[in-house]
Amino acid sequence: MSEDLSTRVLARIDHLEALARAAEEEDVADSGMIRNFTSAYTEHIDTWDPAAVHTLTRNARRIVDAHTAQVDMALAVFQRREVCAVCRTPEQWREGQDWGSRRVTYPCPTLTDVARMLGVDPEGASAA
Repeated sequence: MSEDLSTRVLARIDHLEALARAAEEEDVADSGMIRNFTSAYTEHIDTWDPAAVHTLTRNARRIVDAHTAQVDMALAVFQRREVCAVCRTPEQWREGQDWGSRRVTYPCPTLTDVARMLGVDPEGASAA
């Protein structure tokens, strides 16, 4: 991956927010008559209404901000391994175990799922 997944997801969030802002600023009705739509508004209507986009992007940004990469210090002596700052393995959650070398490798499944939900291929380029 040439670019960090978080960076690509945040770029997609920025793009969706810009579309929502542009759609909110459009004057779409005049005495009940639909007027000229810009390409930004047309593209946005095909996706979601602005309020829904703002809710989605605000919460997606919170998830991305929490699920950052950290170096796994338990293995740092042997090899550099990035792990998620939040996620633990299912076994650790069930057993109530503390953090350790079984932390989930970064990018974690949560960040990967958010990326896919927003149209970003975790293995490749962002969908615009």
